[in-house]
Amino acid sequence: MLPKNIIIVEDEIITQHFLQEILTSKSVTIVACLDNAQDTLKTFQELPCDMILMDLDILGAMDGLTLARKLLIKKKIPIIFITAYSDEETRQEALDLSPYGFIPKPFTAKEVLESVELGYRKFQNGNTKQTVSTDLILTNSYKFSFQTNLLYHKDQIVPLSEKEAKLLSLLAKNHQRVVSSETITKELWGDKETSNSNLRNFIYKLRKMTIGLEISSSYNSGYILS
Repeated sequence: MLPKNIIIVEDEIITQHFLQEILTSKSVTIVACLDNAQDTLKTFQELPCDMILMDLDILGAMDGLTLARKLLIKKKIPIIFITAYSDEETRQEALDLSPYGFIPKPFTAKEVLESVELGYRKFQNGNTKQTVSTDLILTNSYKFSFQTNLLYHKDQIVPLSEKEAKLLSLLAKNHQRVVSSETITKELWGDKETSNSNLRNFIYKLRKMTIGLEISSSYNSGYILS
């Protein structure tokens, strides 16, 4: 089964046309072919959409990953990333958003159709199961999304560094349970040696960025997100 309506976000005109040709041949409606975040956000609010094919590298200051995060705040939508990137860091960032597939450049018509069909089937199957909230409500102002792996304050993304985001994710997954200092240190710094004072300073800075969020120490054995 293929989705009825798809938005393509891709800054290369030739690639846009190729994708449009592939999908319309299977009676898929291309709602719009866009090349930047601003137009995509506007179109997404105004027109029907069942799936988005998103290039990671688009025009404008906002890249595909940031745009995907904003779209997922508005609505749960299956996103398939189109990418020529091969570095592990970029791929991991994309995986953190739980995409419904990847289409690597260059691609064939068969690869596109298979990715779209499998991704949409996965999305449909997920929606037929009993829905479980992917948001952890921490306070009246803060929530952590396990879908996007991001912390939100009044529905706005809290800008965190990679290490800060890793720590919040670890604490959120162990909500109201103590996470040992050793576990945190290994998660953030790997096998590199670091002192307890470095960890305390790191926690202190994170607390300053998330005023109102309770990150407590537990008798010097670890930290807990309450």
